[in-house]
Amino acid sequence: MTAAPRGFTLIEMLVVLAIIAILTAIAVTGQSTFNKTLILTDTAYDVAFSARQAQSYGLSSRTFGTYTNQNYGYGLHFDRVTPSSYTFFADTAKGQTPPSTCPLGTVGTPSAKAGDCRFSASDGTVSTYTFSRGFTISKFCGKSGTAAAVCSTDSSPLTTLDIVFTRPNTSTTISGLVNGTSLRTFTCAQLTLSDQSRQATKTIRISSLGEVSLNQTCP
Repeated sequence: MTAAPRGFTLIEMLVVLAIIAILTAIAVTGQSTFNKTLILTDTAYDVAFSARQAQSYGLSSRTFGTYTNQNYGYGLHFDRVTPSSYTFFADTAKGQTPPSTCPLGTVGTPSAKAGDCRFSASDGTVSTYTFSRGFTISKFCGKSGTAAAVCSTDSSPLTTLDIVFTRPNTSTTISGLVNGTSLRTFTCAQLTLSDQSRQATKTIRISSLGEVSLNQTCP
């Protein structure tokens, strides 16, 4: 006689269902983490592209709006108060103390610059970029030589950071305000882009030589 086929017991079915549920949860969580990391990387590339675009505009002497001057610098402005956005601006206005590395040129000659290598409300705004999905610039830093970096997360914080590209100067003007008052000039800027949990991060480095790179830190 042939034995009747034996079915699954309730316990066996529950074990199988539990294993399937665990594997599904692992797959969904892993996919979600992968997607978030991928989007964070893509957003970091967008910030780096903005820097390259500002560099291209500044070095090509691009005009801005209805202004007739063709010698504007272009740059990016970061503010500790608004970590979820940054400003791409045309340096169209003077009025502030320029950083020591700002190429002002000679007044009355074609080399004269319209701005002061710093962002102000009087400058022209090309675009204001706002991050989605809870991403923020969780930290930005400026560094010069072997001196310690000055960051937006310090007890005496770097409250703003401006990165400006100006023709015909091939070097980049990097400056910021410490405690909102003291102007500092740097040779390297470092931006840390984070997700909402601050567990995943991407770093963008911009040097005074015009180098823009991802996942690199200031030396």
